[in-house]
Amino acid sequence: MLKNTFIFLLPGQQLPPQHSQDFLVSANDEPLTVKATQDTTKIERFFSSEREGSVQFRPEPIIKLSEDWQIIALLLSVLAIAFVRITGKNFFKNLQSGFVSRPIFKQLSRDGQLIPTRARLPLLFSFLLAITVYLFQLNTEHPFISFHKASNLYANIITIFLIVGMYELLKFILTSALGYIFKTKGTTREFIANNIFYNSLTTILIVPLLLFSIYSTTPVILFFASGIILILFFIRIFRGFLIAIELRTYSFYQIILYICTLEILPVFVLIKTLTFNISKI
Repeated sequence: MLKNTFIFLLPGQQLPPQHSQDFLVSANDEPLTVKATQDTTKIERFFSSEREGSVQFRPEPIIKLSEDWQIIALLLSVLAIAFVRITGKNFFKNLQSGFVSRPIFKQLSRDGQLIPTRARLPLLFSFLLAITVYLFQLNTEHPFISFHKASNLYANIITIFLIVGMYELLKFILTSALGYIFKTKGTTREFIANNIFYNSLTTILIVPLLLFSIYSTTPVILFFASGIILILFFIRIFRGFLIAIELRTYSFYQIILYICTLEILPVFVLIKTLTFNISKI
């Protein structure tokens, strides 16, 4: 490839050695020496004659957990609540009245209208499904459950469901046992009704949020559901304290011990089981 180079010299200036054979033009436009020079600029070729090693692509599939089971679980939870609503027409009204007023809560609980006996099993099933989905979503966002490495998705789901069910069973056994020991059957029944009552409220409030959280790109909705669960949990503890404080035959220390045994201890057992023992199952 040839390139023409033009250099202008003023009177008295000398030509640089590297351009002694180039096209030269003086300051008064008179040609001095003319020669074509070769451009030594290296040109990068698009096609190379050298053969390079072949590039191997090894695509790895991106693992994406299916949300279908979550939708099915939440729909079953809604159906269980709908069944309770159909069999008990004043169910939602009684929930609202019992939440606003504790005297109404006590009256409905004594009359068996707050949580009918036939509604307890569907409500428990609905609560377990909702909490299982919640814990799974929370673990997906912030892993804290030690699943067994060889277990599959559905084995993990069933494990969470069973552990939460054992947590509720443990609370029921502890409440019944303490009621038998301290001979407080009326207070025990009210305490069990209080537990089922706030479990039902939790289910009703978080199921819509969990449905939206499945397709949400941010964890804001899930954190909002976590806030609702914590608020209702502390309100339940406070209501349980008010129920227990009516036992005037026992000291304040015994009442605190009673509440801690029924509410705080099962929560620590649940957290311990989820975070450490699942990998050993």
